[in-house]
Amino acid sequence: MQPLYLHPRDQIAMAMARIYNHRLTTTCGGNLSILDEAGDMWITPAGVDKGSITPRDVVRIRADGTAEGRWAPSSEHPFHRAVYAARPDLKAILHAHPMSLVAFSLAGRVPETRLLPQAWRWNGAVAFVPWAPSGSANLGEAVGRRFAAGFNSLILQNHGAVCGGESLLDAFARFDTLEIAARAEIRARMVGTPAPTSEQDLALVRSHGMARWAELPVSRGGGSLQEREARERICECIERGLRQRLFLPSVGSVSVRTGPDSFVVTPHSCDRMALRPEALVLVRAGHAESGKYPSSYARLHDAIYLSHPEANAVIAAAPLNVLAFSMCRKAVNVKALPDARAHLGNVGTIPFAAVYRTPASAVARLSAENPALIIENNGAVVMGQDLLGAYNALDVLENAADALVGALPLRDAK
Repeated sequence: MQPLYLHPRDQIAMAMARIYNHRLTTTCGGNLSILDEAGDMWITPAGVDKGSITPRDVVRIRADGTAEGRWAPSSEHPFHRAVYAARPDLKAILHAHPMSLVAFSLAGRVPETRLLPQAWRWNGAVAFVPWAPSGSANLGEAVGRRFAAGFNSLILQNHGAVCGGESLLDAFARFDTLEIAARAEIRARMVGTPAPTSEQDLALVRSHGMARWAELPVSRGGGSLQEREARERICECIERGLRQRLFLPSVGSVSVRTGPDSFVVTPHSCDRMALRPEALVLVRAGHAESGKYPSSYARLHDAIYLSHPEANAVIAAAPLNVLAFSMCRKAVNVKALPDARAHLGNVGTIPFAAVYRTPASAVARLSAENPALIIENNGAVVMGQDLLGAYNALDVLENAADALVGALPLRDAK
């Protein structure tokens, strides 16, 4: 189901459930709003359990300021209205209290979004707003000024974060990638010294995001049985990975080989929680399914399949602990973990730019014995004889990275 086609009440209830279920806010914390075409604002209620909000709980505040609903509107509604007044291009606001962004708010800092190119692509630079009481006019004015200056994401001192978007999906993508970047940066500072992505490499993200492929005419019958099965398996894999937080809703790509020179891959810039088989993209012999854009990592997937006939599935993802190592441009050394080494062999690193500029040379280091590589500032890529094998390699890699990060303060305590 595509949320954009739903009523604002339903969109807000669905988004709040997603935020709460992923522990990105507290039981009574956070608020969401959507501005409709009539200038009416739909917003979460005040003092209601965020874990059980339904569409009937959402409050409507008309353009003249009158409120309609079962409950009072969120006490933060003044800054929502201030943002919409300052930025007519924004139609949704998300405010919540995820743990890592609150940690940055307590430290008086903002996350370095250039450590994770997807976070930079969604958020750009992040602004910091000095403390003001919740629901106050002062807070509303300060937030409005920052958005008017062109920022899309803010850290509120000793409070949390605010993100705006052209839709609630856009606002959530900003919020989710910002929280992941914050979590990973905190862990990366335990691993070493995180290094921001260069301006040249960030330009690669811009240029390859909607890269053109020669068009592949396809039949409207749904494709071969192998192709249809690949689409179903990829959607099941992504759903599982999202539950385990191995995938992010706005980051990562998955593909399955469907022939000697063809594979099915996730599309560019999609909400993976709403992904359906028909949205996936068939790539064959350098051509992409007509009318669709494959993942910006599709060239990397293609290079792996061309170089490694034993590979039938590829995953590029950015789970938290793997991401911490990649931000520090360090390999995940699994030598001290025999079980992990049996699955992963030696895990090396490849430069961020190699994914776009020289994918064939980058993937030459992969093999059946060494199925994983760390991509600097962007997580990892893994391959497998089938999708389960690739998923297992990613799972083992993240568990190993988590254990290695966790061991650092214990060793320092000796």
